[in-house]
Amino acid sequence: KIGPLSQSEHEPIRQIAAQCAAGACPVCKKSKSHTGKAFECPNCGFPTHCCEEHHEEDAYHPHLCPELRINNFDMHDFRVKRARPELKVPEFKEPAPLTNWEDFLAFRGFSEPKNPQAQRVLSAALAFPMTIASQLQ
Repeated sequence: KIGPLSQSEHEPIRQIAAQCAAGACPVCKKSKSHTGKAFECPNCGFPTHCCEEHHEEDAYHPHLCPELRINNFDMHDFRVKRARPELKVPEFKEPAPLTNWEDFLAFRGFSEPKNPQAQRVLSAALAFPMTIASQLQ
């Protein structure tokens, strides 16, 4: 279930909501706080506008909303303790190519991510360590 970021049980997500709410409304260009509280989109959960009226007027937000909804879901999913089979690291004996994700994952014998969510989890978990490893190699 996707809910408003400001009501998340995770403090870092509520902090992200506060940072988003402090920004400017894309319709009136004023601070979202000038109305007292930023309007949180019911579809994506992000505080995107200063009021519901401006949210409805914004012709561009519906194009961003699906990606923001995915971000909301991922931020919550990454903080849930659950088994993540896509992160099961196979044993390895020799250095793997670090030129791109596909070569690295295939060489290491990772199981193919079965859906976009699994791909995002794998990418988020490995991005920083792989960047450091590629520089050290």
